Amino acid sequence: MKFGSYVSLLAVFVATAALGAGPVYTSSDGQQYSYSINQDGAVLTSTEPVSRYFERGADSSTLTGIEVLYLGRSCDAYSVGLGRGHWGWANGGFVVSFQDLRLGFPRQEIDANHGSQCRL
Repeated sequence: MKFGSYVSLLAVFVATAALGAGPVYTSSDGQQYSYSINQDGAVLTSTEPVSRYFERGADSSTLTGIEVLYLGRSCDAYSVGLGRGHWGWANGGFVVSFQDLRLGFPRQEIDANHGSQCRL
């Protein structure tokens, strides 16, 4: 097999693997999240553990682990470590906001609202 054939075969393999993986979203702080959709909206799951520090005086804490963000059809958001929040999209991407954290996903679109108007 010639070098060009190896390159072509590699390109087909990479393209096939990418199609089966589904979209990956990258937040403005560099974290990557895999995407899935369910009857309630979308689920973003971090591909690597995330460490979040929460400044609360004597009750300050660090939470580390796989982060799961639930984006609801009614523009609500939820995460075990971050609590309840909301999400919305605009021309420049979408944002998920919690009490202690705002995660931006610039220049990315997501299908989580099934037709509702989750705009910022």
